[in-house]
Amino acid sequence: MRSFLTILGVVIGVASIIALITIVQGATDTVTNEVASMGADKITVSAKGTALKPGLIDSDVKNLNKIENISGVAPTLMGTLNISYDKRIKEDVSVQGKNDKYTGY
Repeated sequence: MRSFLTILGVVIGVASIIALITIVQGATDTVTNEVASMGADKITVSAKGTALKPGLIDSDVKNLNKIENISGVAPTLMGTLNISYDKRIKEDVSVQGKNDKYTGY
């Protein structure tokens, strides 16, 4: 009876460890695939300006383009505007401007 319970304990313990390792590996693979699908070869830098200092300027973008292994820089301008169309005004419309290097995510 003792040997049966010992074997049962070992089997349950080993099965638990195998199940735990499988679950952790599956979660790790899922997170890795999600990060890779977002564009692991791309980086986003946010440099918001203030009232005293603007964000990045044209010379900053040109200098970033000169860095080795940089295939392109896609600056984005964002703002909120009021627009008028067909005698109607739409307030607080978000507008974004991008260049031809932008490929999206």
